[in-house]
Amino acid sequence: MNVLVSSTKFSTISEYISTLSGEHNVQDIIATILQISNLKSKTLDKLSASPDGTDVTYYHINSLYIDMTYQRRIRLRKLIKKLVDWDGFDDDLAGSIDISMRPNGKHYIWDGARRAIMRGLCGKKSIRANKKVMPAGYTNSRCQEIEAYLLEGRNTKLEGMKPEEIFKAQVVRKLPSALALKSLLEDCELDVEGIVGKGKILGGFVELRDNFEKIDNKHFIDASNIITTTFKEDNVVSVFLFVGLAYLLGLIDDKSDDIDTSYSAQEIQEAMLEYSNQDWGSDPKGNVIHPKQTNLCNPRLSGKTLDSVAYHITRNVLKDNNGLLDIVLDNLKDSKGFEDVLGM
Repeated sequence: MNVLVSSTKFSTISEYISTLSGEHNVQDIIATILQISNLKSKTLDKLSASPDGTDVTYYHINSLYIDMTYQRRIRLRKLIKKLVDWDGFDDDLAGSIDISMRPNGKHYIWDGARRAIMRGLCGKKSIRANKKVMPAGYTNSRCQEIEAYLLEGRNTKLEGMKPEEIFKAQVVRKLPSALALKSLLEDCELDVEGIVGKGKILGGFVELRDNFEKIDNKHFIDASNIITTTFKEDNVVSVFLFVGLAYLLGLIDDKSDDIDTSYSAQEIQEAMLEYSNQDWGSDPKGNVIHPKQTNLCNPRLSGKTLDSVAYHITRNVLKDNNGLLDIVLDNLKDSKGFEDVLGM
C-alpha cells in the first residue's frame, strides 16, 4: 500500500486525485485520502459499512485497479457527501461493482470505482463484484476499449454520464468522431477531462461537440490562439467564446463578398487585445476591472448561441460598420428575445 501524494490537506488531495491518469490500485487511492487531517476522526469513524454477505463473491480491494484512461474523474467532495448522506456504505443500496480480469491477471473496475473507494474509506477490505474474464489473446488496449464501451453503455442509460465523460470513453473506444475531436483539441492546445494532458482547460464541452464538424478546423485553431493570447492569465477558455469566435471567423470567410472590408485573424487579435485592455473602473479593493471572456458571451439567445457571441464580438470588439454586423443581425433579428441580446 502506497500513498500517491504526501499531504494532509483536503484541497491538495482532492485536486490530486481529480487529475489522476493511467491505472492505480484502489487501496493506494484510499490510503492517500486517509492522510487528510481529521477526516477519519470527524467523519469516517461515524460511518459504517454493511458486513460481507455469504451468497455473493467478494474481492479484496487491494487487488483491484482503476484505469483512468477511460474512467470518470474522482471528485472527493462528492464521495464524502454521498457517504454522509447514506450514513455509511450499504451494499444493498450500492449494489455490486463490475470488474474485468485482463490477461495480465490484474482485476480492473470498469463500473463502480467510486463505490469501491467509498467502501474502503469506511474501513472495509473487500467489496462484492461481478467478474468478466477477458479472452487470453486480448491486448491491454483492446481490454480498455471493451471496458470503456461497457462503462459508457451502462452509465448513459442508468446514471447519466456527463458529455465530457462520454467523450473520454469514446476516445478510448477509438470512435472516429471522438478521435477527430481529440485531434482538434490537440491542435488548439485545449484539454477536456485530461484527455489531451496539456494546454488550457476548455470550460464546457457540448457546444463544441455539437458544432465542431460544421466549422473548419483552421477557424477553431485561430479562435483558440486569439483567446489564449488575449486572456493569457485565464486558465480556462469559455467554450461559448471559443466556438462563437470560430463560427464568426467562418462567417467572415463565407460572406467575404458581402462585406466591404473583411477581417484577418491578426486584425481580430489586435482588436481583442485592445478590447481586453479597456479600463472599466475599479473593484472595491481598488483593482482595475478589465473585460472578461464572459462579457462577450452574454446575453445569449436560446438556439442562437453562436450568432449571439458573434454579435457581441462584431459590435463590441470589431465595432464593425462594414457590413459584417448586418449579416450577424440578419441571423438574430427573427428570434424571440432579440432585443435582450442587443441590450435594448
